[in-house]
Amino acid sequence: MKKWMIALVGALLISMLAAGCGSSNGGGGKSGEQSEQPASGEKVKLTLWVLNAGWEWVDQAAEDFKQVDPNVEVEVTHYETDPIKEALKVAASSRTLPDMWFTWGGTLGSFYPENGLTLDLTQIAKDHNWSEIYNKAAIDMSTYGGAVSGIPLHLNVLGMWYPKSVYEKAKLSPPKTFAEFEAQLETLKQSGVVPMAFGSKGGWHTMRLTEQLLEHFAGPVLHDKLNNLEASWNDPAVVKTFEKLSEYTDKGYFPKGYSSLDPDGSAGADVPAASGHDQRGHLV
Repeated sequence: MKKWMIALVGALLISMLAAGCGSSNGGGGKSGEQSEQPASGEKVKLTLWVLNAGWEWVDQAAEDFKQVDPNVEVEVTHYETDPIKEALKVAASSRTLPDMWFTWGGTLGSFYPENGLTLDLTQIAKDHNWSEIYNKAAIDMSTYGGAVSGIPLHLNVLGMWYPKSVYEKAKLSPPKTFAEFEAQLETLKQSGVVPMAFGSKGGWHTMRLTEQLLEHFAGPVLHDKLNNLEASWNDPAVVKTFEKLSEYTDKGYFPKGYSSLDPDGSAGADVPAASGHDQRGHLV
């Protein structure tokens, strides 16, 4: 990466998971490889791929940076969630990745550094005191093979939300144990309420609930090993997790037809909670 690109990343802290390691024409070369710095006054164009939602600020940030250095132009391209995944796959296979791009951390983002498509940002992280700026877990999710390969943006967590009115009507308090949680699911169902409302069109919300159940039955250590393919997915904890999903479905704890239900239309007045990363923020 050229020195001017490092300066841009450091100045704007553009929250990409990954920064390409080749020229400004796209990714390429080996991880950590740096290109020659352009001659003074040379016009430079950087390419940046981001999502649509939540990234409206980037265009103005790019314009603001141009006021600082008029020789650097940042070309921003916005994508929806699935299209950016496909575009990155094609660009990675043809070694034409943008200079910087958004993707997800952890195992989802590991493909790029593992295939030599990102710059080692470890020294940049030290120079800009990332350890004092970001949560350690967020930095860890952007670190592969001991090298920082991206700039953290969000650190999402999974939790559950419920309308107080539904719990007050059922004379319930937030459960403190898993056993209490399951007992309340049945109580709510018997009272005519769908206990966990979510739409799983696209699979995301079922996946999030599955992650919660797997964390409960497997524990964090085994869960991490499963995600890293260091343990067998035939493990009893995995089997128990999927048995629970089947059990909850059979007992009517989810909306009818939830597997094809759009998440944005899954929360109703008679539903105490919705799962997934939903704008209404019921069960996340």
